[in-house]
Amino acid sequence: DWAIDSGMYVIVNIHWDGGWWKNFPTDKDKCMDRYEKMWTQICDAFEDESDYLMFESLNEEGCWDNIWNHYGGAWNDEQIAAKANAYDLLNEINQKFVDIVRNSGGNNPKRHLLIAGYGTDIDMTCDELYKMPEDPENRCAVSVHYYSPSTFCLLDEDASWGKAKLTWGTDKEVLTMKKDIAKLKTTFVDNGIPVIIGEYGAVAVKNEGRTPDQNRNYNTKVAAEAYNAGICPVIWDINFGEAEYHDRSVYDRLTNTMNDDELKQNFADIIANGRNYVPPVDSSSSEDVSESTPDSTSSVEDNSSVADSSSSSVAANSAAATSSKATSSSSTNPATGSAIAVSGAAVLCAAMIVVAKKRRK
Repeated sequence: DWAIDSGMYVIVNIHWDGGWWKNFPTDKDKCMDRYEKMWTQICDAFEDESDYLMFESLNEEGCWDNIWNHYGGAWNDEQIAAKANAYDLLNEINQKFVDIVRNSGGNNPKRHLLIAGYGTDIDMTCDELYKMPEDPENRCAVSVHYYSPSTFCLLDEDASWGKAKLTWGTDKEVLTMKKDIAKLKTTFVDNGIPVIIGEYGAVAVKNEGRTPDQNRNYNTKVAAEAYNAGICPVIWDINFGEAEYHDRSVYDRLTNTMNDDELKQNFADIIANGRNYVPPVDSSSSEDVSESTPDSTSSVEDNSSVADSSSSSVAANSAAATSSKATSSSSTNPATGSAIAVSGAAVLCAAMIVVAKKRRK
């Protein structure tokens, strides 16, 4: 209620929750029964909320390496069959999710729904084995996350699987990012299926060798590319417990302010200029590549669930998103990139709840 009262879109999903998700392959009936009971209760509890509340089928748990090891690919008949089984399980869960919500009461039969991709990974979600569930209301969007390259976005120090990168932004790295976003656009957006990048960002900030401009460059360019493709990018911001790292997060929850004024302005410029926005040039990490850059700035096809792009701005994390009031909650699709501005122009949910709580006092 605090979030919606503050003009935020809220996304409710099921998270890791002790790890019971890993048992789906070995105890499917029990896990599916638990899943159905949880969503039935969630639907009953929030049935009267407006379109400012979305439901998401799950977080990142829809990926089972004990069925198919996605790191090993699918190069023989056994692996191909295992991969198909893993995707079939996720597709079944996502369809169950839609059926539960649509058969519940209140506003749920028409509520906008967010459908988790396979492992919320772009490549695996764009795989032909991933299927969007059947929805009589045609109000489903795809959910993916983006922390690529993970050695830059996630690693503060070297790990067994990779060496921490302090910089990002070479021509080759930017081209890879553009291709990833373009893949989402051609697979989903161009076919009338909205996409939310429910988490993204350079969150490895504890390494003293990492300069703020490197994180800013990544967060800005990904947001701009996604927004230009008609996709809603949602920046993930970690609330560091250590006081010395509070000024390295995107939003300082102690002062209720954005830590990086330049990043804040970049996000505002993306919203203001839309597809005409050109990210600042980072000459310190550029290199020439001969491969052409994909064009992700073509217009997104209109559909009945797309609202006017001038009426909304949204930021979100896996639990909630902030937004200015939309023209009409009954017609606005919070999952449509052309109706939603990039994250970061407004603050993340945890901070906004604090602000709202203070206002109520």
